[in-house]
Amino acid sequence: MTFLDAYFFAQAFHSEPPSQWPEDSIIKFEKRLRLESQLTAPSESVNALAQFLEVLKTKSPLLAFLDAHPEFALHFRQQTNLLQTYPDPDYEQFGWSRLAAEVEAYLSPDWEVFIAEEFEAERFYYLKFTWRYVDIMPVGVRRLIINKLEAKLESYRWAMTSSKFNVEERLFDYYAELADKIGEKKLIQLVQYIRRQQHEQLTDILESVNKPGIVNFFEILFGGFYYLFYHPTDPKEQRKRKRVMGDFKFTLILLGIIGMLIGVAAHYGSKKREAIQNQREMAKIGFYPSLYFYDKNGIQLGHPYSDTLQTGYDFFQKRKRPPEQSGLTFINTSPFEVLLFSDSNSIEAFFKEEEKRQAARHCVWIRPGDTLRWDTHGIPFHLYVGKKISPTIQGKQTNLPRFQNPHFRVQP
Repeated sequence: MTFLDAYFFAQAFHSEPPSQWPEDSIIKFEKRLRLESQLTAPSESVNALAQFLEVLKTKSPLLAFLDAHPEFALHFRQQTNLLQTYPDPDYEQFGWSRLAAEVEAYLSPDWEVFIAEEFEAERFYYLKFTWRYVDIMPVGVRRLIINKLEAKLESYRWAMTSSKFNVEERLFDYYAELADKIGEKKLIQLVQYIRRQQHEQLTDILESVNKPGIVNFFEILFGGFYYLFYHPTDPKEQRKRKRVMGDFKFTLILLGIIGMLIGVAAHYGSKKREAIQNQREMAKIGFYPSLYFYDKNGIQLGHPYSDTLQTGYDFFQKRKRPPEQSGLTFINTSPFEVLLFSDSNSIEAFFKEEEKRQAARHCVWIRPGDTLRWDTHGIPFHLYVGKKISPTIQGKQTNLPRFQNPHFRVQP
């Protein structure tokens, strides 16, 4: 238990401020305090409790000051409302010299622990608030604040001269504000040095950003390749290398993405051009040139077949197909005639014997408005659409029929 712990314990013991207790209340409190601490209190606590009892019995100005300015004692527990405006403390009414001496004698341990904790937790507002009591602040506490603040600023100064760390701007601003409040020359000089270094770095970055894009692009590339093999020892040059290499890596990633997109676009462009070319070639000759552009293959057409031709007639098998219970149903709702014929390439691949190949070949006619059920047995087939189906004549041979008016939109 510290001196301030004893003071807060006393506040909870009696409703009156400790500086105004009568003698009998002090005697009761002393018994209670000794009972609380006699078994567990270390020697340091025993000394602190003895000091508090002495202050309590002698009605010292320190006790009166603590009662008159509760925000002072509470800020050591981070319980002071820092949003509230407090009047500047008037030390003369308590006897400034004696008050300062008692604070030095009794509160130094509490104050030093408080400073160490605040710097560790970076609670800047309480550090600023505690400086308002600088007139009664113990010399050791003042020196501790300056030393810790200097150490923090030195770490930032070192970070500014190293390529491995970056200054946390928001935290540094707090420390700079506290240094300005303290007004110590060496602290002010450290803050100014760090500000200059920050300004130089910002200027360097802005100069790079404000250059024309193409100039900055090539500088990043050349600088990146340069620093790939050169590792400077000068801190300023190290920071520059770190920035340039960061931009260089980003630029390489960006170039890689762009290159990949160009490659993909070129690939699909090539495929697209190939498909267009194939479509043009197919438009010229079709999949089956003898079916679509028969005249280019020396094929002549005879007179159209008579109206007695029936749906389901198979020109390959030279007979009308019998009704089938399974397969695909073709409903011709168009005004055109339709020829369904088996894919010859598939037949050649599936069947080795000519007899089976011949049996698998079909070329079935469907009249406009008629329906056909056809079991293809898994053989792919094609559609040939048009009007006026007619026999073909090539030399002395009569081949499969063609349409004298094939549909211009249909690719067989």
